[in-house]
Amino acid sequence: MKKRLFFAINLPQGLKTELANLVEKLNKLQPNREIIWTKEENFHITLHFLGDVPVEDIKRLDEVAGNFALNNKYFKIVTRDFDCFPDKERPKIIFLGMGHSGLAYSLRQKFGDTLLTKGFSFDLKRWHPHITLGRVRDRGGSCRFTKESFPDTEIEVKSFELMESVDDESGTKYVVLGSYELG
Repeated sequence: MKKRLFFAINLPQGLKTELANLVEKLNKLQPNREIIWTKEENFHITLHFLGDVPVEDIKRLDEVAGNFALNNKYFKIVTRDFDCFPDKERPKIIFLGMGHSGLAYSLRQKFGDTLLTKGFSFDLKRWHPHITLGRVRDRGGSCRFTKESFPDTEIEVKSFELMESVDDESGTKYVVLGSYELG
């Protein structure tokens, strides 16, 4: 049996609530679009997407993450502006981007190196830290919204989590399997 896993930075509840209010406003700006908006409880910043991992590997993955966290310091990251993947003219993902944080990039790189040396694989795409706000299902043109809709917000990152992605009749939900406090 396998579980669909990823490592993520969970967000403070207050920020999740602000983002849910923002999504409600953005939905009104795009009334005729087919967009699956992220649920409040699912807002996060992905560090590494692992994909389908055998259940028997989860304990070892948990140990690797725990040991790594103890030897790395917390850091801060700042939300920036809205954007879309691949771009605003052909959006698939609407997101809130993050400002550049050398410490965040360094932590992610070192953690990735640790995972690889311990025999774990993950998505090797270039990292663009962001919070997914919605997934565009139609291809009906560009998305229109402004940076003024959400102020830059500093996030103090004191931990990261091992998350499982579970699909059920109500949609996708993320379950925390392990939490790792940074030293």
